[in-house]
Amino acid sequence: SLVEIGESAFSETNLAGTLVIPKTVTTIGNAAFYYTNLAGLDLSKATSLVEIGESAFSETNLAGTLSVPNTVTKIGAFAFYYTKLMGLDLSKATSLVEIGEDAFSDTNLAGTLLIPSTVTKIGAFAFYYTKLTYLDLSEATSLVEIGEDAFSETNLAGTLAVPSTVMTIGTGAFASTKLAGLDLSKATSLVEIGESAFYAAANLAGTLKVGPAVKTIGTSAFANTKLTHLDLSEATSLVSIGDYAFLGATDLVGTLAIPSTVTTIGAWAFANTELTGLDLSKATSLVEIGQRAFSETKLEGILAVSNTVTTIGPGAFAYTNLAGLDLSKATSLVEI
Repeated sequence: SLVEIGESAFSETNLAGTLVIPKTVTTIGNAAFYYTNLAGLDLSKATSLVEIGESAFSETNLAGTLSVPNTVTKIGAFAFYYTKLMGLDLSKATSLVEIGEDAFSDTNLAGTLLIPSTVTKIGAFAFYYTKLTYLDLSEATSLVEIGEDAFSETNLAGTLAVPSTVMTIGTGAFASTKLAGLDLSKATSLVEIGESAFYAAANLAGTLKVGPAVKTIGTSAFANTKLTHLDLSEATSLVSIGDYAFLGATDLVGTLAIPSTVTTIGAWAFANTELTGLDLSKATSLVEIGQRAFSETKLEGILAVSNTVTTIGPGAFAYTNLAGLDLSKATSLVEI
């Protein structure tokens, strides 16, 4: 009739072997089995288990594949941190709402991770520094937030398709991964692409089309990627393109059209890209073009500055191929 395994109940003991959780247990408390020698965890009979607490099994020898039952609603922060788990099966986790901060970071998790339809939040660093190769969000119809560094420093490859419910992609969420594509075509709720969200995802290529709800592209969000085109034609809420946002995206070509809602293009935002054109004809809210924002690009032709721009930062267009500058409508320009 065991219902709860309490906080730190067996932590820092010599428990070894495989732990079988019985059907009556509803809660595994914080740090319950922390820093033990457990090598296996069997939840196949845990038909009442609701919560796996913070650090419950962290820094143990747990290996193999963890199958989460359909009653679990929360996997706590650091629950399986620094274990030897190689697989995570969430196919039956039909009640799971939250995967906590660092829940599976620094493990040997590999292969494909399928996020179930009930999960609303993937916490910061949840899968950081694992060996996952693919993230399937096709069933993640409740997912709202992908936290800071959630999948950074992993082997994620292929194309990431972001579902319609996601509002935030956190700072560094997919930094230094092997992703080759990013599909935001269904990401109709996405408001924020955080700082360094895809920084140094060196294989990330193709066209990035930003959706109508996005307000911010964060600092260094797509720096050092291989994106070839940036389409802002439907980015009708975009206000800010952060410092270094696309710095060093050396395959980025064509003409960049800035939409009417953008107020700021940050420092070095498009420096060291291959852009050949900049269209500010619809940029009716643009106030600032930051320091070296378009330096060392291949911009050419005549740049016509809109009447809302007050500041063109130092070196904003240094080392480009621009042939002329039209300030005839730049009635608000204070500083060059």
